[in-house]
Amino acid sequence: DVVSGHEHLRCGGVLRGSEGVVNDESAVVPLVTQDVLDALAAAGALPDGIVVNDMQETTETVDGEEIHVLELDLSAPFGEAMRNTGTTGEEMYIGSLVNTFLRHFDADALKLTVDGEVLETGHLRYDDYLYFKEY
Repeated sequence: DVVSGHEHLRCGGVLRGSEGVVNDESAVVPLVTQDVLDALAAAGALPDGIVVNDMQETTETVDGEEIHVLELDLSAPFGEAMRNTGTTGEEMYIGSLVNTFLRHFDADALKLTVDGEVLETGHLRYDDYLYFKEY
């Protein structure tokens, strides 16, 4: 999307209280990695206070096909929030994060870490690629 000559993001999947994950085509923010995360927090799709430590874009081969992968490393408060929510909340947070970043950066898969380590929540261990999820 282009607004006033600048590229912008349309969030894809936003958690809004008891409504669950909804598509919110009205959320528009500049194309900056931390801004994407902050927009999700402002929309209630992620907790506040999470920082993007690093993000790298790579190409990897999976099942004989080259895919565009985002390697996203977030700060410790993200891991803490995921461990302190129920299974449904965790799924919605992860879905909002993954879907929005994949749409925003036109990527096929996301690898997620927290402070450089694999995220383990008590429900799941996020050590594999995460893909876009239809809701």
